[in-house]
Amino acid sequence: MSRKRAATRIVFVNDPRAGYVTDPGGPAAPVPASVGVGPRIRGETVRILSTILLVLFLGAVAIFCVQNTGPVAVRFLGWGMTAPLPVVVLVVYLLGMMTGWAVLSFLRRSVRLATESPR
Repeated sequence: MSRKRAATRIVFVNDPRAGYVTDPGGPAAPVPASVGVGPRIRGETVRILSTILLVLFLGAVAIFCVQNTGPVAVRFLGWGMTAPLPVVVLVVYLLGMMTGWAVLSFLRRSVRLATESPR
């Protein structure tokens, strides 16, 4: 009774996100879901950490606004107003969110257009 040993092949992972590995001696083959730590686990970890950081930041902003309720004077290009600090913080936060969204949209579109094949 002799047992045959299976041939050992070295497999190089080029892009686990694409779900393919390449072998120097053969074509690309699908990667089973059980191979290595996939992008799904990493993506979930990043999402959880991002959520925790967002909650901590919003909590710090909320504490700041509760502790500092006095009015502040805001001046911009000859225009001025006095408003409670929490209102100013909220307006600045919303403007920052809109600016960040616009910048990310611009970058995503630029990357997509740069990597898209010409028609």
